[in-house]
Amino acid sequence: MRFIPHHVAITVTDLDEAFQFYKIFGFTVANHWTSPDGDIDIVHMQLEQYLLEIFRYADGHPAPEAMQQLATDLPTVGTKHHGVRVSDVDAAHDWVQSMGLQPESAVNEGKTGVRYFFIRDPSGNFFEVAEDFRPFLQPM
Repeated sequence: MRFIPHHVAITVTDLDEAFQFYKIFGFTVANHWTSPDGDIDIVHMQLEQYLLEIFRYADGHPAPEAMQQLATDLPTVGTKHHGVRVSDVDAAHDWVQSMGLQPESAVNEGKTGVRYFFIRDPSGNFFEVAEDFRPFLQPM
């Protein structure tokens, strides 16, 4: 049995804002389903073989306060964020700012040796941009 990464799912408040944000990073809409009553949208945005599954509910509600800051969200059990890998995280940080977006953090080096920064999408979901050259990963 072989398992390969497939997708991460997030919920957003505004699909158009989500589309515009993730398109900046190279994601394209691969599939879009809307319920007959218009109360639910499910969209798959694709970046190479990575799928981002986006839910939009008409009656959606904001995340609890504890999930709105990395420092208080990370200790809470559950999915935290999704991310992409780049070959130069400093250049990516500069590029994100040149696109008019505001990173949530400076470039940091994590305890596992990965250099990264976070940005939030328009609905507040954390999105990580990471530079990771560890030997067990396929070269970029």
